[in-house]
Amino acid sequence: MIWYSRENAAERVGVEPSYLVRLVDLGILAPEEPDRFSPGDMRRVMMAKSLEDAGIPLEGLAAGIKSGALSFSFLDAASYERFAALASETFRQVSDRTGIPLELLTIVREAIGMAQPSPDDRLRDDEMAIVPFIELQLAEGFRAPAIERVFRVQGESTRRITEQEGAWWNSEVIEPAMAAGKGPRGDRERRPRRRDVSAGQRPDRDPARAADGHPRSDRHGPTVTR
Repeated sequence: MIWYSRENAAERVGVEPSYLVRLVDLGILAPEEPDRFSPGDMRRVMMAKSLEDAGIPLEGLAAGIKSGALSFSFLDAASYERFAALASETFRQVSDRTGIPLELLTIVREAIGMAQPSPDDRLRDDEMAIVPFIELQLAEGFRAPAIERVFRVQGESTRRITEQEGAWWNSEVIEPAMAAGKGPRGDRERRPRRRDVSAGQRPDRDPARAADGHPRSDRHGPTVTR
């Protein structure tokens, strides 16, 4: 498990340290120790910030958590590691350091359907993992348009897979549960039987992972305090 200080955690998720303090005060964030935040805590901060930006007040989230109607504990699961934190460098800085054209570097984010980043936006950790792969291709004489096409095709394929898996889960789990009058929260008896189907081991389909040829694997390392 890697642990982060409040300042470092805030920097990696793109918020002020005071925002983490507010989440702790509201009960949305409950670190095991003061000023000691886990990767799961950081993902909870990103989730809370996204919901707040979408118009859901933090006080409403806190009330839901307190009543037991809402929980962010699932974000501790290893499968949510794909919600990467921010790296320390911007697209412009990485482009200057590596020599990768800026317009090619931004394709890494664009290819998965997100808005085109500005040169001064910071890369995410998972995007940084792709940089050496792009460097290698350019060093071997690969043309930028060919590299771009690969990323765009991988991103489109991932989007289609994700949409179909969402529809599959809805039609085969959620809709039958609702039809039986159980509701999403009352379907707990069915979930153990189906969990092996939804969480079975398979290669990661994230284009960022697929691009460098390495399937995803869960990694456990020593405790590190940053």
